Amino acid sequence: MLLKALKNKEYLKDLTIRMAHHSTAIEGNTLTQEQTASIILNSFISHQTSEREFFEVRNYRFIIPKVLEFCEQNLEEEKSIDIYQIKELHNIIVDNLIENKRQFKNDSKPHYRSRF
Repeated sequence: MLLKALKNKEYLKDLTIRMAHHSTAIEGNTLTQEQTASIILNSFISHQTSEREFFEVRNYRFIIPKVLEFCEQNLEEEKSIDIYQIKELHNIIVDNLIENKRQFKNDSKPHYRSRF
């Protein structure tokens, strides 16, 4: 039922715009939701912005279709998301942003869990 709902084109546009805006804002992207919509829908923004901010938003345009494709495929095959799919999604979201796409970070710094 969820996948059927996600095939509604207007709903997907709204979801993609909101997801792109809020997800990139968390990372410091300064574009407004209206500017984000312009990039998602038209690949255009009416004022000067950094390439990074533009591509951070634009890349979301390609994520939802790929997520849906993976969900349908995984449901048919009765499997969970796999490492290939995670790397493919990462590749899409960081296109034109980093060079080592499809690679996990490999650093020696310890990572600590936050306690709440």
